[in-house]
Amino acid sequence: MKKKIALGKDINFSQLSTPLASINLIFDKSESFTVEDVMNGEYFGNGYPLYCGTGIFKNYLQGFQTFLKANGDYSMTECNKAEIKKLKNGTLYVPASILVDNSGITFSNYKKNKKPALDAEEIFADYPSKYKVISIKDLNEKIINGDEPIYYISKPNTNIIVVTNSQTGELVFQHTFNESLDKLVKRNLKKLISNLEDVK
Repeated sequence: MKKKIALGKDINFSQLSTPLASINLIFDKSESFTVEDVMNGEYFGNGYPLYCGTGIFKNYLQGFQTFLKANGDYSMTECNKAEIKKLKNGTLYVPASILVDNSGITFSNYKKNKKPALDAEEIFADYPSKYKVISIKDLNEKIINGDEPIYYISKPNTNIIVVTNSQTGELVFQHTFNESLDKLVKRNLKKLISNLEDVK
């Protein structure tokens, strides 16, 4: 962004700005697409990222607004105990996109045949509460049109999982691992399970 000022000088506001937030684009690397395909779309990715759509985009904006309203005093705790208690008695929605196995695939080495989806029953075998696998389309629909909040899990980076409140966009749980993996594995849920079991 440039703005003309007196004396004919330009101010480059992008150089003066401080980055406050970002949205990670996590792609299914077995899909073949170009940068142009992604940039022509809306809501960060034209459907190519694993976590995209109007509802998820809405939650990102809500989270960013919370950050701005905190006026610099915002700090995300690893776990919101009150919300985790509600999750314990409710259902964790698992978008089908978190079950995509991206391991061993690079952007320069596309696989023309997708790997089989990861086994949700195996990954969530130790999860003590209810969970439900849902398509990314149906999840976005619930976020936009649902009257009651739901909680959904995502893996917006190779070394982090988060659980989001669909109504407020709040990250009610987040955990960063010491390893980076291009697929969700059972041990990624240990901290979440521990927090659920600790809640009275």
